[in-house]
Amino acid sequence: MKPSQWFEIRAMEKADVPEAIELVSKTISPEDAEFAKFIFTSHFQAGGKPLGRGEFYVATFSGRVVGVSGFYRRENSYWLGWYAVRSECQGLGVGSALLERVEKAVMAKGARELSVCTSSLPKFKKTREFYKRKGFEEVGEVDHPRWEEDVVFLRKRL
Repeated sequence: MKPSQWFEIRAMEKADVPEAIELVSKTISPEDAEFAKFIFTSHFQAGGKPLGRGEFYVATFSGRVVGVSGFYRRENSYWLGWYAVRSECQGLGVGSALLERVEKAVMAKGARELSVCTSSLPKFKKTREFYKRKGFEEVGEVDHPRWEEDVVFLRKRL
């Protein structure tokens, strides 16, 4: 933890899953939370240890999950996944620190870019603006199974 940082970022543990799912439900959607539940639960199926399909992190403060993020690999692409910060903690550096942690991890694996999908709905305007401030650019076509009408794909060169 950086000296000026009031929260801790660490690898997600199995015990963090319920709070992480709740956070995804409140900040993204209940539907995304159901999928996150499946992904996070699958991630820890092997006796409480991660299976290696991706890496997930939590930001915590006073024992409470205040942010969650991570990445997964789809073929030759790395995708930012399950990126959520409690509303009362937004704008306080949690999201930036989580993104930095993910970027370092994927670069260590040899990635040259990181992709993310989000919604074009007004509710997610701040999310899209955050990604753009952090160097992501909208891209047209990507190889990803999520092709709903309101999905915006962004990519950042690392």
